[in-house]
Amino acid sequence: MGKVNKNCPCLSKEMMEKYIKDICKENGYDESKFSDAIKDSFIGWYSRSMAAAIFVFCNDKDGHLCVLGSERGSDAADFKGYWNCVCGYLDYNETLKDAALRELKEEVGVEIDPSIVNMFYVNDDPLDSNNQNVTARFCAFIEDKTTEDITFSKAGNEGNEVGKIEWIKIADVQNRKWAFNHDKIIGTILKAKRNKLL
Repeated sequence: MGKVNKNCPCLSKEMMEKYIKDICKENGYDESKFSDAIKDSFIGWYSRSMAAAIFVFCNDKDGHLCVLGSERGSDAADFKGYWNCVCGYLDYNETLKDAALRELKEEVGVEIDPSIVNMFYVNDDPLDSNNQNVTARFCAFIEDKTTEDITFSKAGNEGNEVGKIEWIKIADVQNRKWAFNHDKIIGTILKAKRNKLL
């Protein structure tokens, strides 16, 4: 999650045009000539971004399995008001697992033992992502604590990118609106866990 920045190649044509027009204004160029020139032109080369998502599971004190979820806030890039598991873009000089753990700390203030984090799979299907991201999906099952032992923090957020943060009982996952098909991925991970594939 986060605002579009110079490291994000997923700018729309409209956003790119706006940036170029702003540069024209700042440098005294005639932006109307520019607008006519680019009207039917392709602008830029769009590379696919690499992202990491982490699905964290833990039992509550009554033994109900829960998943860590957050509501996308008013400053989220897309899907405002929807729920998701922690996710974000890979930074320079960072492994995918490092990115997942960093995003977990930044977005919800949770730190977990890296040894319990396992890559579930990598999704590179361009039709399965609104920005054609390639996403490494990790999962972690916390077994030495209950949900009540884990506190949240939004101190590392960019503005209001994250709304509510909750441990969501698995039985209640279907009652939320989810971004990025995370509800289906939760089900797939739990099926793999039941079949001892994790």
